[in-house]
Amino acid sequence: MKLTLEQAIAAGYRIVSRASRGAARIDRADWKEVMAASHGSGMDWVNALLRNKSAGDQYRRCYSKDWITVPASWIGKMPNSNGGPQEYTQK
Repeated sequence: MKLTLEQAIAAGYRIVSRASRGAARIDRADWKEVMAASHGSGMDWVNALLRNKSAGDQYRRCYSKDWITVPASWIGKMPNSNGGPQEYTQK
């Protein structure tokens, strides 16, 4: 299924790599628990990231399995992952 730029943004995709034109999204409802399970400080760590609005970025860059390569023309039009959504958006 091909997405338009607008559909990709609405689905929660954000640029995670300009060099490889990679975009990722929070791909599961239990994403915070997945991150917590992978870190020694668990949910305390996730909550600290949520407070400074970087938890979603961390998940998209390191945990998401829903990555796409976007057209070069989307770079600069699609928002960056940093500061992006902190919630799961169902496709």
